[in-house]
Amino acid sequence: MKSAAAIVSAMIAAVVALASPPASAVSPFATLPQACSGGAVPALGGGCVCGSGYATYHTGGGILCVPQIDSTCTGGTMVGGQCQCPVGDQAYRSGSGNVQCIPPPAVVTCSGGAVVANQCVCPAGDTRYAASGTAYRCIAPAVAACTGGSIVGNQCVCPAGEMRYASGSGGYRCIAPAAGKCSGGTIAAGGHCSCPKGDTRYTSGGGQVVCLPQ
Repeated sequence: MKSAAAIVSAMIAAVVALASPPASAVSPFATLPQACSGGAVPALGGGCVCGSGYATYHTGGGILCVPQIDSTCTGGTMVGGQCQCPVGDQAYRSGSGNVQCIPPPAVVTCSGGAVVANQCVCPAGDTRYAASGTAYRCIAPAVAACTGGSIVGNQCVCPAGEMRYASGSGGYRCIAPAAGKCSGGTIAAGGHCSCPKGDTRYTSGGGQVVCLPQ
């Protein structure tokens, strides 16, 4: 006859055998997360993805996304272990939990020019001046002279019927329209208008050249 201890041991072994399914019945997906709390599973499948600023914790039944505890908060305010940045600022987090709040780049204004990649770009020949902060203005060079016309708003304005010709020194002269592309000069090789020695070379906006004695 078996002893009482042997009978109890046999009963325990039978219960364990019934509670443990055979190895072939174990699902190959048993190790995959069964839940994604606080995160999201991509539409195309894959694991649980936690958002920016969240830490990933593996639990027995899946994955839990928990807000990271920030250690420093530069430019913001620490609230409940989280760095809160001012409205409009961007929070930059390092792997060690340090957070820095960075304001967006200031908006640049550019009077007389164009804003390109948040920079004021002036037309060729104009000078860029800073008005205040990020406000800029493009100003054309001052007119040195306007012979035969009038300077209005830093522009040489010629009388009706006359054309404005520019000299190389930044001055202008108002001259009645001349025939040809090289009045008073000689067209040299390459189509360049060459003025006599001592004459001043004036050029119109259309490329017409007039040579006049000084």
